[in-house]
Amino acid sequence: MARQLVKRIDGHWVFTSASSDYALQAFDIEATDYLLKPFENSRLANVLQKVEKLKKQAVKQCKNLLAVKSVGAIEFVNV
Repeated sequence: MARQLVKRIDGHWVFTSASSDYALQAFDIEATDYLLKPFENSRLANVLQKVEKLKKQAVKQCKNLLAVKSVGAIEFVNV
């Protein structure tokens, strides 16, 4: 199910589980992080900071792009 969601929804994925058995699979689909239950609040806070930092980096990269609607697609042009 996670593989299907990752293909359809672009984002930063953080998986949680009580088993470490799924950690490698999570990183195979480019998870941002993996939290093994039970986890400390500080660990969750670190992961949320990591996601926020990644989001800000993505926004910075997009600031120099202009989205142009083309025939049947949207193209991004560097400005």
